[in-house]
Amino acid sequence: MGVDAGQSAGDETPRGPGAAGRKTLRLADLTRPDGVVPPLGAGLGYVIAGFAALAAILLLIASYAALIGLVGWATYWHATNDLWWLSQPSHGAGGIRGRALLVALQLLAYGSPILSGVIVVIVMLKPIVARPRVDAWPVPLERQDQPTLYAAVDQIAELLGAPKPAAIEVDCTANAAARMSGGRLILRIGLPLVHGLDLRELIGVVAHELGHFRQRTGRGLSRGVHLLAGWLLRAVYERDQLDEWILEACESESLLILIPAYFARFCVWISRGILWILAMFAMVVASSLLRQMEFDADRAEVGVSGVKAFISTMQRLGVLSIADGQARQRVIEGLRRLELPDNLTALVMVESGRISPEVAERLRSARHTLKTGLFSTHPADADRVAAARAIGAEGVIAIDAPGTALFRNVEALSKVATIAEYRERLGERLDRMTLVPVQGIVAATKADDNAIKLVERFFGMTLHPLRALPFTESHPRPVSDLADGVERLRRLRAEHLAAARGLEPFRVEYEAADARWRNATSGERLLAAGITFQREHLGVDPKPAAISESRERAVVARDAAEERLERSERRGAERLAAALRLVEHPRVQSTLARDPKTDVPRLIASMRLFTPTLASLGQLHGDVSRVAEEYTVLLSMLKAISEQRGAKNVTPLASVTRELRRRLSVLRDALAQIPTPFPHTGPTASSGGASLADVLLPSVPQGNNPFEIANVAQTALRGLDHLRDRVAGRVIHVALAVERAVLEGSATAAGEPRGGGADPTA
Repeated sequence: MGVDAGQSAGDETPRGPGAAGRKTLRLADLTRPDGVVPPLGAGLGYVIAGFAALAAILLLIASYAALIGLVGWATYWHATNDLWWLSQPSHGAGGIRGRALLVALQLLAYGSPILSGVIVVIVMLKPIVARPRVDAWPVPLERQDQPTLYAAVDQIAELLGAPKPAAIEVDCTANAAARMSGGRLILRIGLPLVHGLDLRELIGVVAHELGHFRQRTGRGLSRGVHLLAGWLLRAVYERDQLDEWILEACESESLLILIPAYFARFCVWISRGILWILAMFAMVVASSLLRQMEFDADRAEVGVSGVKAFISTMQRLGVLSIADGQARQRVIEGLRRLELPDNLTALVMVESGRISPEVAERLRSARHTLKTGLFSTHPADADRVAAARAIGAEGVIAIDAPGTALFRNVEALSKVATIAEYRERLGERLDRMTLVPVQGIVAATKADDNAIKLVERFFGMTLHPLRALPFTESHPRPVSDLADGVERLRRLRAEHLAAARGLEPFRVEYEAADARWRNATSGERLLAAGITFQREHLGVDPKPAAISESRERAVVARDAAEERLERSERRGAERLAAALRLVEHPRVQSTLARDPKTDVPRLIASMRLFTPTLASLGQLHGDVSRVAEEYTVLLSMLKAISEQRGAKNVTPLASVTRELRRRLSVLRDALAQIPTPFPHTGPTASSGGASLADVLLPSVPQGNNPFEIANVAQTALRGLDHLRDRVAGRVIHVALAVERAVLEGSATAAGEPRGGGADPTA
């Protein structure tokens, strides 16, 4: 196959099962000597879908051309045969003003169809001339720089009977793709796949992409139908200066402009409606063919990597996809501070490591229950797995190694690809950014995770995002009587541990009842505004009596659960305050210092830094609750209005939007009075230091765009919930250290392992 037996990756040592003792990756050992990819002929479904696509292409081209020709011919026929519309009557009075009005009406009647016909033809021809934007940030790899990768890909291409890629490129997305460019096959591999998949799985993904190019006829038909569908959809939805001119003309006060403008707008609407029908037909055909192409590519992947690797790859790709989204959310948050991670791929891997096996299993189960839709371009996971198991191939890959074994200098390559994407997306703004090592982000993330876990363990549950923690000791007063302080702490700790047992059912009931209460409140507001809604939107009948009853029941259930939760939360807050009052006592500090792992000055500094913030957050409860209530109403209103599209709904929507914006401004003013306890170097930070407003709510939009206001509110509410747990976890860490030091026989405080947990302040 043209691969030397001694060729290797050079500077990568394989890791993983079966890799022990292997210093380099020998491509001669990549596949089993007896490994044969089973026949991969096109299935019956593929053939049927291909013929349907061919028929659709011919029909769409004929319909598209016929529609353009019909409009053009009708316009020309009217222009040449209806000149008599401009003729003057042989007799009649009316004077000069009357004759001028008649001439104007004749010009309108004659010219409006011509103008409309020309505009419709331009609208329908526009997508053919326009060029879609192509992402330009992938990093091309030279064959001499990555010989092992190119050789392995060539080897797989030969096994499949697929064309060899002329070039390979990488980017920072959790995906892979192949495309034709200038008659050359280009393979793109996302670096998160390189780090997140083992060699067998990564080779399987490559085989899948190359498998798309074995069936040239199917690929050509798919491309043709997809291209036509894209043209049609762009003609339907794409707007440009021509559309702006028509809309502006429709606002004119002159009938000479208003009448032809509205006539043209009506004709464009009719033509776009016809194109939309054709586009939907094309999308159904294209989607059917694309699904068959995915099954065909899956056969190639299963033949190369085997059924087990195929299934594990699908599961792993789901996790990496979520991690990729979370990593990019962190990038968006970093833009506020003018800080960006220097390695997007490494950040994706950090986020994937934070996804627990339980969450990953729930994700797999959820994806497995999805059904293939009419417009689905990919078959549902369950269908793909069933088809793969029907093949039953073991695969031909013989080496167990990480995916990185195919690459040289993969870490440096990841950073280069990161800069390439930033440069493409941000342009010159990148020069104002600071690139932050991912190791620092990892450390901060680990500290936050530890803090959140401490909160859950201390209180025996996840705190509700909109419940205020009853902690008021912004500056705990040191105890004067140490023995009395220790005894008080011992008593409060015992009471809190007793109150915190078995809270989970009450937490679940409280959250469910609170959601019902908020839905009922939103329903009342919607009805008061004259907006109707469906039962499935809010879970309650859209009738005043039903809404009132639902709200009353929710209040009763919520209050019953809240009584138990509040008892535990209050005891927990008192326990924290009792422990913090002991921190600065000399004898307590001396006891703390006996543990070499305890940094006493750091504990004291942490307490002084975070306790005022935790107490201040509790005082914001009223402002936060009002923002959350108005935000919930706005979301419900937007959902109801989206199905009605009535002009009468504009006024109440604007009113709720203005009220939410006002409450956000009040919340921002309150947050501006609280210094942030965490480093913040963003542009909004003042010379005196950043406030929580700079971090969580830098600005409140001045416009009346409900989606923009809702997005700002959502970001602020989520940020406050996360910040509360980050701060509370660090305060709890200090309190637990004190408990371990002063309470004899209590080395395990609140379920914490002996010796203490990880320091969330690290």
